[in-house]
Amino acid sequence: MIVQANSPFRHLPVNLDRRQTLFLDGIRYAVEMIDLAYARLRQTLHQLSYLDLTNEHIKSDDSVMALRATAFLDAWSIVDSINRFRVLIEQLPKLKKRDFNIDSFMRDTINILKLRNGVQHLPGEIQKLIQNNLTVWGTLSWFTVIDAQEQIGRSCVLGAGTFNQHLGMAKLPVGKTIRVPIDCVVLSAHGYDLELTLAVDRAFKLFQDIERSLAPQVEVHKPAGADFQMHIDVKFSDEADTSSITTENLYITVDRV
Repeated sequence: MIVQANSPFRHLPVNLDRRQTLFLDGIRYAVEMIDLAYARLRQTLHQLSYLDLTNEHIKSDDSVMALRATAFLDAWSIVDSINRFRVLIEQLPKLKKRDFNIDSFMRDTINILKLRNGVQHLPGEIQKLIQNNLTVWGTLSWFTVIDAQEQIGRSCVLGAGTFNQHLGMAKLPVGKTIRVPIDCVVLSAHGYDLELTLAVDRAFKLFQDIERSLAPQVEVHKPAGADFQMHIDVKFSDEADTSSITTENLYITVDRV
């Protein structure tokens, strides 16, 4: 995971300004969501890469349809989470933007905002989609390393929705170092191409830069702790009516991280 257990983001000082604390909490969870969604997306695309497209049965296979929906769920979740990360980073109190090249990051990830705005205002976007022969959720393309030893790969494209024209093929990663087994994941929608792989890398790098700068500031202060989980265990007596449980039947356990 990108956010480790010893990350300063998980040990913010108890006396930190509350506004800054909430921004930092928001940033941490946005990055954790990006991390989870991207890892799951790569796993899903890896499975989809090996489908036998000549098999007619896959068209009605529930598990295949679920995989395809999962891929777009995670791809658009990444868009949403990176957009949230951008907003929080841009307005993070006391952050010196020049020290972290924030302006450059915002420019490099501008298609995140454009894609997010497109799906947030779908009714108003439909006519534009019709005119440009596009679909609501677009296409995902990626490159799969089929056999690293034999240097064999596969370029894949997955489209969501009803298309009126050929999808084309994913661009071959010429001159790039490929991360096995899945790399060069691109989401194309609403007239924009977004290389999710690159956008995720940029978000992670910026997060880690801020994390390193934050570490010395939190080491000397008492941490407030981060996250909690509560369990309420209920024990029923033989005669107890499940609609009226007395407080003697309740056992509460709280885990404060």
